[in-house]
Amino acid sequence: MKPSDKTKINRFLKQLQNQKLPVLDRSIRKLNDNLAKVNTNFDIISKIINLDPMCIANFLACANQYKEKVAPEIDEELQSPKHASMMLGLDNIGTCVNRLKPISKYDNRDVAAKIEQLAYRSLHTAYQAEAIARLLGDKRHQDVFVSALFSSLPELLIWTVSPKKAQQYETLIFEENQLAEDAQIQIFDFYFRDLLLELSFRWHFPGLFVESIKRDVIDDASKSLISFKLADKLCRLVDFGWYYQEVEDFYDYASIITHFDKKRLSRMFHQISVLVANETLNIYQYHFPAQNLLMIQQQKLPYYPVIIFEDETIEEPVVETAKVKRNNVEAVRPETNNLNINIESAANIPTLIQLTVNALYNIEGVEHMFLLMMDNKHENLHVRIEKTKLNKSLLNHIIPIKSEQNIFSKLMEKPQMIYFTEDLLSKTISLMTNSVTDIIPFKAFSATSFYHKAKPIGAFCITSGQGITEKMNKQFRSIMLKFDQHLTRIS
Repeated sequence: MKPSDKTKINRFLKQLQNQKLPVLDRSIRKLNDNLAKVNTNFDIISKIINLDPMCIANFLACANQYKEKVAPEIDEELQSPKHASMMLGLDNIGTCVNRLKPISKYDNRDVAAKIEQLAYRSLHTAYQAEAIARLLGDKRHQDVFVSALFSSLPELLIWTVSPKKAQQYETLIFEENQLAEDAQIQIFDFYFRDLLLELSFRWHFPGLFVESIKRDVIDDASKSLISFKLADKLCRLVDFGWYYQEVEDFYDYASIITHFDKKRLSRMFHQISVLVANETLNIYQYHFPAQNLLMIQQQKLPYYPVIIFEDETIEEPVVETAKVKRNNVEAVRPETNNLNINIESAANIPTLIQLTVNALYNIEGVEHMFLLMMDNKHENLHVRIEKTKLNKSLLNHIIPIKSEQNIFSKLMEKPQMIYFTEDLLSKTISLMTNSVTDIIPFKAFSATSFYHKAKPIGAFCITSGQGITEKMNKQFRSIMLKFDQHLTRIS
């Protein structure tokens, strides 16, 4: 095996020092807002940092460098945002924040979007890793969370320093099925492992992350390392969907390693994915793992390059001829200001569903909307997505449609749209079972069921305390017509 070129590593790190790892604009804004408050505290600061893997990398590096200047006698590295905050103090935290580079400064929005997606994958990994650690009874589950925030750091670094080389690397991995280490040495002349180990002396990574760099095999590993490695593998897979063979094989492997039933594990992974999406709706634009749960096709999603080269030859350093192409995986924003959403622009079903959800919620007067999805046995409907002005969440609520007769069991008998007024509901009171009234807080709602290839898939529903007006219902019908037409087109 060809060794890493240390000169290239040092050159890369020098470029990184000049470029700086970017941070979400929201993180900088939230930190500045809270630092300006009299009653701010270290817990608040650490919670903000914990949701941005790029921020935590910058922050720990800043805090450890400060520690070396003022308290070199302390041997232990600062490995959590809270400890780092306490070491710095609020004034020095402000100095660190002022040095951060906001991701909005990138001229190339496609590259910035790619970096944000990688940051979200790191956060998703951290949530999954902590969940696995808790399941295994690991008392270090919080340390696992922080370490897993660094899981996609190699990709974040290469897309920050050299986007064109990063694209060449991913092309070799995802389109030509080359081994990761072979692609790393071919494009960069060093292995990511060696880059991270060198950087660990400067940025002072958490110990578990350093251990994960050095150790690939998890046989006889600690519960913490097992949790980290399993979550990292899972989250890299589900960026391409949940319903293909490699993910099924992973469930089998995880079941053997953890000694937990694969159905229990897969259910937990799905729930955590939805949890992360809901807790970060106003932070990240991209929630692909949770969206991918809505996939109707049972297949792996294709890889879409960020940068398209005129010259397809990877070995040649194509720089001047690069053309930037808008990533085909749409950026799904958590809120949309109007109903004129181009639903027909969706390249895949998860994106189509998310655009439709946003459109329905933005109908004037709608106070609560949710998406119900059928389970594999066609026995229950599950609330998978909701947008609401109410104070309670109904996510994962279940409506049985096989064991009881209710309004939704009738709705799912065929593709149809039903407009439920208060008068109609009074005539069908026997169908308003507890499982239905639990998720319908008002006395009027509109719902539509949708099918795919003659099979029932799910239903959309909107409700309002002021009732559903004819205008609202007309907009609902219009949006659902566009949904049905485009669903057929892209299936």
